[in-house]
Amino acid sequence: MVLVRIEKLLNKYENGQTTLDEEVELRDYFSQSVIASQFEVYRPLFNYFEVTCKEKSTADISLQTNSYHHTYKWLATAAMIVIAVTIFTKTAMSSSLNFNELTEDQLIVFNQTRKAMDLLANNINKGSEGFNALTLMSKSLNKGAENIFLLESFTETKNKIFKINN
Repeated sequence: MVLVRIEKLLNKYENGQTTLDEEVELRDYFSQSVIASQFEVYRPLFNYFEVTCKEKSTADISLQTNSYHHTYKWLATAAMIVIAVTIFTKTAMSSSLNFNELTEDQLIVFNQTRKAMDLLANNINKGSEGFNALTLMSKSLNKGAENIFLLESFTETKNKIFKINN
């Protein structure tokens, strides 16, 4: 009776139709010291899980941080600050005060903020110059790839005309 049940469970297991409880039943059966000889080939499969669950790794894993990741964090932070200041200045400028109605302290703060924004814009522009160089290099690489393709087509055609076999 037990052998018939195990055989049915093995067929279901091979078809991927067993439940977790049925797989536990199979593991329990194959962990016994004595099993039917026709099922002996399945023993390593089900005992493998018991052996691997007990294994532990002793290797040290060192994680290397990527400096680009930190750069992107700083750029994202700077972008958020620029957006927040832009929204703040737009709302402050759209209020009922005109530029001529500002007090002397407000003008000083406005001028300092404008200088800070100019400095930030200059630094962002300097950073974007590097992207321009990358774009130029990318275009050059694409053009080189197109030239290589044309050269390969020319070589193939030449070989057909002069019947050169490689």
